[in-house]
Amino acid sequence: MDRHRGGSRAILRVTQLLLLGLCGSFAVFLLRPSGGLKGVYSLVDPAGVESVVALRVDPQIEFPAPQPLLDPFIQNWKLRAWGVPGDLPRFQVRWIGYLRAPQSGAYRFQVESQGAVRFMLDGHALAPREGSGSEGVEIVLSGGWHALELTYRRGEEEPGIRLLWRLPGSTEFASVPRADLAPYAGAVRSRLPRVLAGTSLLSACLAGAVWLWRRRTSPGTLGEFVLARRHETALAGILLLGLCLRAHEYDRIPFHHETADEYQHGWEGWSLLHEGEPIAWTFYPQRYPPGHVTPLRWLGDAYYLARPYFDHPPGFSLIVGATCSVLGADQMLDCTLWRMRPVPIAFSLIAIYLVAQVGWQFFPDRLPGTLAALLFATLPTVVLGNRLVKAENLLAPLLLGQTLWLHRYLGGKGKMGTLLKVGAAGGISIWAKATGIALPLAACCALAKGRRWQALAWVAGCTGLAIGLYLLYGAWFGWSLFLDVMGQQASKWVALRTLLDLSGISRVVGLQFGGGWYLWLGMATASMALGRFRELLAPAAVYLVVLILTVDSRAVFGWYRIPLYPFICLAGGLFLADWWREKDVPRGLLFGITALATTLAYALPEPYERSRMAVLCVLFLTTAGPLWFLFRPSWVARRARAAAILAAMGLFFAGNLYIMSRPIPVYLKEAVAGKTPALSSTPAGHAP
Repeated sequence: MDRHRGGSRAILRVTQLLLLGLCGSFAVFLLRPSGGLKGVYSLVDPAGVESVVALRVDPQIEFPAPQPLLDPFIQNWKLRAWGVPGDLPRFQVRWIGYLRAPQSGAYRFQVESQGAVRFMLDGHALAPREGSGSEGVEIVLSGGWHALELTYRRGEEEPGIRLLWRLPGSTEFASVPRADLAPYAGAVRSRLPRVLAGTSLLSACLAGAVWLWRRRTSPGTLGEFVLARRHETALAGILLLGLCLRAHEYDRIPFHHETADEYQHGWEGWSLLHEGEPIAWTFYPQRYPPGHVTPLRWLGDAYYLARPYFDHPPGFSLIVGATCSVLGADQMLDCTLWRMRPVPIAFSLIAIYLVAQVGWQFFPDRLPGTLAALLFATLPTVVLGNRLVKAENLLAPLLLGQTLWLHRYLGGKGKMGTLLKVGAAGGISIWAKATGIALPLAACCALAKGRRWQALAWVAGCTGLAIGLYLLYGAWFGWSLFLDVMGQQASKWVALRTLLDLSGISRVVGLQFGGGWYLWLGMATASMALGRFRELLAPAAVYLVVLILTVDSRAVFGWYRIPLYPFICLAGGLFLADWWREKDVPRGLLFGITALATTLAYALPEPYERSRMAVLCVLFLTTAGPLWFLFRPSWVARRARAAAILAAMGLFFAGNLYIMSRPIPVYLKEAVAGKTPALSSTPAGHAP
């Protein structure tokens, strides 16, 4: 009876927490940044007839690079209606909405574009004075909202467009901010009610949370329930946060064709399920007989489709192909990013959960594991990498799960069922990617160290069975061709420079991004490797060795690191937990000049980022409190030290959330520099 009552009480408490969480989430939804213009993306045929491809709200007319502007056409292309797009299409985008003039006065507008544009305010087409195109066009506006329409038509040029304005009394042009744009009249009228409702609801949720915390020591209350299960509650929130960050604009960034490997998996899986034969574009067209290779031109890029395709194992691709089929892919080229990327995102959520579980199992208290899960869920490099349709996003949770199962088995808590999971993880990893061999190797090393010879033989047998089935798969579709392609895969160039790349350069695909985060996690991992938890890094070390021996030094991509991220985030979580306990200067300084500095460099506007004050703030937050307590210990210094460290950690995680709320402009800050031609200034009134 008591057990039944306790179970009912637990269900009630969980329901109350869910309701509180839903109210908080809805409040954040109401308060999210709003504004922008409604974009109508259309194809234009030679006769001038338009076919609407997509409708969406763009927060700003800020497209200095072609990828975000082309994304609606790539994601929403109707193959049956328009055929296979061999080249980038001629298209038109019409942005409609309202612009708010903060004050009355003379505004100057400028449209930067290499295509034809037409710009209208309050129904009047604006054109610059003759000879003043580069200076834009000036118009006197009253304070308030004005109807706006901007039409851009692409011909053969590299697509790109920016809408800039110069406010009265200002001397510099700037992008029209999101807050001063609205997609329709209703959005203007609903702004104030949304803000008031969101603020009220959020205030109520925060008041409820404070009330719960104050009653945390009262028996039988929700606060006491949360306090007893604070890490489980935190993990639930972290999972929700990780999902939101990964789902936000997930099909837009990383950009289409930043790596065409994503399409390999979708095409291979879809064709194997629907046509009974693996088909995908290949790196090695010269290895396939002429009758087995078909040229394909798609969106301006050339491919060679191999039939049957043997470049990669089909395990992960089958999951991607099945997901695309469920989401309506009728043809191979229907495997677009919005259909494929839910697969790696789902696996990354499993990885977040397992990071916490591994940390809770290995570390003496739960704080490092919870912080590690928060790191893995929010670090922008990890979030963006977890969207890539690459088999490494399956290897990461498999490697974590295997680590957890082996720990339990060797500790005497697991039985044959646990060993079956280890063997299955190794078999699946081999069918997912060639580097997946690291999983059974890591398992065999751990079992050999524990002198579990029968268990080792079982794992080796499962591995041999998986390899044998893969060889049968190759023989079924063509043994000699299979061996030839596998031989080509084994002939990659390895070099010492690979070591430097993997250990010192942070990437998402090929672009270097988030170097300070990676440097800090590397130092945290090195510290952990010298301490008593070094065995936790053994699976990652085995994977790293396999990676070093197989990676082609001519191109070392960011997704190779994905199975390493959970383990180095565990090291980062331990670093933060130790810093919080010790509150020392060295850890604070290392964290400040690497991780926190990188977050603020991406999150702050350029004038603030390039300032001595920003540097001083970082150093002050991370070292001033500990130094104060070191030289003049007191109750006030102790409180100030704890508050400064808590503020530094809070600023770090809040900055990462801000970065992921607007990932495209942040990412383009790195991607565009030196790579995209500057847009020319187009007269604002030249109609398409």
